[in-house]
Amino acid sequence: MADLIQDGEKKILDPLRPIKSDREDGRFLHTDLFLRDWFKRYTPKLAYKSGMSREEFDEWKIKVKEKLLEILRFPEDVPPQPEPKLLWEEQREGYRIQKWECYPEPYSVVPYLMLIPNGVNADNPAPAVMCYPGTFHPKESLCEEPDIYRTHPNRYFEFNQMAKHFVKEGFVAVAVEHPGYGELRPVEQLPDERFCFQMLTMGRHYQGLSAFQKKVIIDWANKLDFVQKDNILLSGHSLGKYPCMFLGIVCDCVKGIIYNDSVYDTIDRYIAAPGVYLYSECWSHLIPDCEEWFTTVDILCAYAPKLLLGSEGGVTKDLNKVKDAYKTAGNENAFEFVHYPKYQDPQTHKYDDATSPPECVGDEEYSSYANADTKSHYFKKDVAIPWAIKHFKK
Repeated sequence: MADLIQDGEKKILDPLRPIKSDREDGRFLHTDLFLRDWFKRYTPKLAYKSGMSREEFDEWKIKVKEKLLEILRFPEDVPPQPEPKLLWEEQREGYRIQKWECYPEPYSVVPYLMLIPNGVNADNPAPAVMCYPGTFHPKESLCEEPDIYRTHPNRYFEFNQMAKHFVKEGFVAVAVEHPGYGELRPVEQLPDERFCFQMLTMGRHYQGLSAFQKKVIIDWANKLDFVQKDNILLSGHSLGKYPCMFLGIVCDCVKGIIYNDSVYDTIDRYIAAPGVYLYSECWSHLIPDCEEWFTTVDILCAYAPKLLLGSEGGVTKDLNKVKDAYKTAGNENAFEFVHYPKYQDPQTHKYDDATSPPECVGDEEYSSYANADTKSHYFKKDVAIPWAIKHFKK
C-alpha cells in the first residue's frame, strides 16, 4: 500500500500523503484525510477580513476580545487572595534582583523574579517589561541566574537572558516561568505536560492557566509606584508568545508586545506539515475552540493599533495580513517585523507570492515557506532591545 511507511518494526500511514480521495464522489474514507481537507476549506468564524471600515474593524476587535476571554477560561469567582510577597532581595551590578511570589487563586503559588535598575524609584519610575521564556526555560535563565535545569541546559543562554538585557537598558524586568516548568516542577525533572489532559477534562487548559497567572502579575506591576503606569511591554520567546498575544488584548495597561517567533497561520501549518502535530507532545499548545474562531494571525490583527514587533519574521502572506489590519486601524507604523538573519535577503524567500501553504511537505519545507531558521530560534536582543528603547523610553 503506497500510503504506508516504515516506522521502526511496523508500518504506519504516511502523515505526509496527499490530501486526495480515491473515490468517485470525492469523499474520504480515512478520517485524518477528511479532517485535513476540512481544515483546508475552513475559515475561522472571526477571521480578519481585508476591506473592513475602521468602524467595522473596531466592532470586530470587540468580538475577538470577548471570544478570547471566553476561550481562555479563566477561573471564575476567585475570592480575594493575599497580596504578592517579597521573599528576598540582592544587589547586582547596576540593578537589584528581588524574588516574589503571588497567589493567583486558592492553593496556587507562582514565584517570579523582578530586576530593578539602580536609580529607579517612585520619583524616577521606569517602564516595565514582562519576560516570558521558551519551552524548558525557567525564569532564572532570563536573569543570568543559575539555571536549575542542569540536565537540560539552555542552548542560547546568553541570548535568552531577556530580563538581564532589559534591566541593563533601564527597564524594570519581571521574569515569569510557565506552568509545569522551573520551580513549578521538581528540580532536575524535565517538564511533564500530562497534567494538561486532566485540565481539559475539567474545562480548563494550559494556556488559559498560564495567561491567568501572568495577568495577576501584570495588574500588580502596573500599580507599583516605581513603574510607569500603563507603559507595560510584554516580551515572549517561543512558548512565551502565547501569553503575549492573549494578554496584550486582554490587559488595557499593555502598550506593546514583542513576538519572538515566526508569524504563521496555525491552520495552514497543520495543512502543510501535519507530521509536526501528529507526533508532537507539546500538549500545552492545545487551546480548545481557538481555531474555530481565529488563528494566531487573526489575534495579532486584533492587537492593532498597539505596538507590535515580530522579531523572527514569518510567512509573507500572514505578515501582510497583519500589516493590512494595522493600516485599517490607522497606525501602520506600529507594526514592525524583522526576518531571521538567514531570510533577511528577499532573494531567499521561496514563497513570497504564495496565497496558500504547500501541502504535506514536512517541517523542513514548511520552515522555508515560513522563512524560519529553527536552528537560530532564540531571543533576538539586537532587534528587540533597540525597538523597545525607541517606543518605551522616550
